[in-house]
Amino acid sequence: MFWSTDTPTVALVDPGGLVRGIAPGTAVITGSQKTTSGSANITVTLGGITSIQVSTTDGLSSVAYGSSEQFVATATANGEQINVTNSVTWSTNPRSIPNVSISNTGLLTTTSGPAGNDQFVVVALDPTTGIFGQINFLVHP
Repeated sequence: MFWSTDTPTVALVDPGGLVRGIAPGTAVITGSQKTTSGSANITVTLGGITSIQVSTTDGLSSVAYGSSEQFVATATANGEQINVTNSVTWSTNPRSIPNVSISNTGLLTTTSGPAGNDQFVVVALDPTTGIFGQINFLVHP
């Protein structure tokens, strides 16, 4: 029997067919032997989350209008630090800020803005547990 995964960053499968979760996400596990094969979709979730910390990749707490900033979410789960940037729900508080948007991967983008500063909170929410982390951020002219 031959086993494979389409997303080894999410799940690995050993020669005996035992699947091991690596990071939150989805993967397709396929088993095949000669001319017969079958697949199963799996979802890997992170259990035991006690907190989420939000930071920026470059350590900045502000950017100028017309710039972007990448945020990172790190969960503490079962005593380990795990990057959950791509499995949390990203938002800002307030939710709507003129000239500012945040993607589902934590990339904040801005367009040309007003003459003043906009200060807000960037939030990373684990949709399974409701646990969230946040960071204050500022966009300036």
